[in-house]
Amino acid sequence: MSRASLEVQGGACRTAGKKHLAMAGETTDVSMVAEAISALSEGFEVKVACDACGSSNPIAEEMAWRRMQTADMRLTSTNAIVAQLVKS
Repeated sequence: MSRASLEVQGGACRTAGKKHLAMAGETTDVSMVAEAISALSEGFEVKVACDACGSSNPIAEEMAWRRMQTADMRLTSTNAIVAQLVKS
């Protein structure tokens, strides 16, 4: 999700009264860490599906996970997100 995309989608989520974002499918150390932290700073509760992201550099990926944890990001799995949606 680019910054412009976050502004558009974030605005749509706010209009609909949504406060939670589930994020997946980006390069962990390049895109995901920056976009997830941006969404968090915009006031959203962010969950990142760790098994749906990746990096070609294991050290950079580990540092990205640590950075997200330090920012109080909720790291989870795709199955956990789906299970929560089914319960809702």
